[in-house]
Amino acid sequence: LVAEIIEAYSPAYGFGSSSAIQAAFHLFFQSLVSTKKTQFAELDSEFWKGVYHTLKLLQGRGSGYDVATQIFGALLDHFEEPLLVSFKDQGRISESGNGMFSPQVSGLSISCDELKKFGCFIETGIQSDTRSVLNNNRTRDLGGYFFDSQKNFADAFIADPQHATAVELCRASSQLALQYGLLPETPELIRFTNVCTALKYPWKTMGAGFGDCLWVMASREEVSEILRDSASSDLNIRFAFEDV
Repeated sequence: LVAEIIEAYSPAYGFGSSSAIQAAFHLFFQSLVSTKKTQFAELDSEFWKGVYHTLKLLQGRGSGYDVATQIFGALLDHFEEPLLVSFKDQGRISESGNGMFSPQVSGLSISCDELKKFGCFIETGIQSDTRSVLNNNRTRDLGGYFFDSQKNFADAFIADPQHATAVELCRASSQLALQYGLLPETPELIRFTNVCTALKYPWKTMGAGFGDCLWVMASREEVSEILRDSASSDLNIRFAFEDV
């Protein structure tokens, strides 16, 4: 089987390109064995077993949230803008990646006016290899506190999905990222995040860390001013929530 991708974001943006490809292939194969329109709630354990097996082959381990939410979005007939989703795994995935993957994905209610306050994604110009980052962190043995913190951040936002909650969680997340060395140590990026911190603009690393995009909870104008003042030529605003 040969597939050609005819249009895509650059993988350097960290916009879930690999998970989108996984979702597309698994939904394609699902269409070959099912004559009716696929509904997310009707996807069975064998389907999700195949999805997680692919995930393990590609990056060794992971929660599977990105692939599951991509599949959820692909199967929606329509949705009202904006759409945020929450993810929970009802199965039990062990540290080794074995066990049952049983994702539960649902819409998360948030107003468009509230979402517009959520800042920008900054392209760092550094492409992060998820597999190598995860393997490196496994070798470093980050410990339960780090992973529990990530889950707690997500649970806290799902319980109270608004800008003020995201601000506090982003600040906590950035401190954790610095503590565990998940920010690429490039002078330009360090200078940029230091200015954001000094101006009290919350920020956090995306994905597994070490590159791709940085989320900064500041307006396009505020971020642009920092980029001009710091002469950060390799950093660019890739997406702004205020454009939603």
